[in-house]
Amino acid sequence: DCYATLCWAVEHAEDLGADPGRVVVVGPSAGGGLSAGTLLMARDRQGPAVLGGLLDYPMLDDRTGMQHWQDSVSARQYPDDGTWTAAYNNVAWDAALGERRGTELVTPYEAPARATWLDVAFASRVWCDGGDAELHVYPGGTHAMEFVNARWLAQGLTAARDLWMERLLRPEDPRLNVLAVAQAGTYPV
Repeated sequence: DCYATLCWAVEHAEDLGADPGRVVVVGPSAGGGLSAGTLLMARDRQGPAVLGGLLDYPMLDDRTGMQHWQDSVSARQYPDDGTWTAAYNNVAWDAALGERRGTELVTPYEAPARATWLDVAFASRVWCDGGDAELHVYPGGTHAMEFVNARWLAQGLTAARDLWMERLLRPEDPRLNVLAVAQAGTYPV
């Protein structure tokens, strides 16, 4: 459904007064997981090219919180507290996947961590492929932290998200930076 929506949005972007070359897929939490799955499907099906994907604290791995996966970092950090406990995670994944959860029947489009390259190394792989990526990890950050956490966490996440979107939608030619560095000369000794 998400992929069909992306295809429709890109196809009808001009009718909606939007630029089809500047579509960004965005989603927090389960929506972040759906966004990642949609981006994977667009890649695999050679579907619409998107300008970027903004995935806030995405749900990526259906195995997190399962008995044999209890050693996952998030399951250890937030077993019974925080804004998204291991129990909530279990309810969400069980509702979405039922008995297929944790089995080989789950596809990377449903649980994007199943894609062999989609993990913390995701940004590195994007860079290796010549793309741009940013990965922000906030110490003490939790699910929906911009709404419930300490002020600096909320400000940091919001500022990083806004600056990234600004750079994405209004890119600056990197040659301008190289030129500015060359014009400034070397650092004084």
